[in-house]
Amino acid sequence: MDDWKDVYGYEGMYQVSRDGLVRSLITNKVLARCEYQPRRFCVSLHKDGKGKTARIHRLVASAFIGEIPEGMDVNHINGDSGDNRASNLEIVTHSQNVIHRYYVLKQQVREVLATNARSGEQTLFGSIKQARRNGFSYKSIVRSHETGLPTRSGFYLSII
Repeated sequence: MDDWKDVYGYEGMYQVSRDGLVRSLITNKVLARCEYQPRRFCVSLHKDGKGKTARIHRLVASAFIGEIPEGMDVNHINGDSGDNRASNLEIVTHSQNVIHRYYVLKQQVREVLATNARSGEQTLFGSIKQARRNGFSYKSIVRSHETGLPTRSGFYLSII
């Protein structure tokens, strides 16, 4: 049987299980999850007439591991970002997360090359996350890379 704890900030409204399920205490139903990136899941939470999209792995970690300090990542120990069980999660720095992915899981960090369609000026981002921090959505990065078409903001993006 699942162990359930209140979702921080939504006490008495939503709970999260140790196995990564989220339920509404109002309807007593497990919420449908959405996939915001491949194998990365979220749910919609509502409070005071406002909706919020919450990443399931962060809900599980905050409920069963503890508070996630600002700027910290939640790492999936086995490398499967769809496995949101509390036993598969740990709170780490971004550097530790990258080191784990590269050295432990042998996954290469992917760089993104952005080329301005008008000027030809190029910018190399050290990771997809860095490109996202600079205004490119994950969807636009993948779409431009796969189709060879520029983004709406006029950049050709290549994952290298």
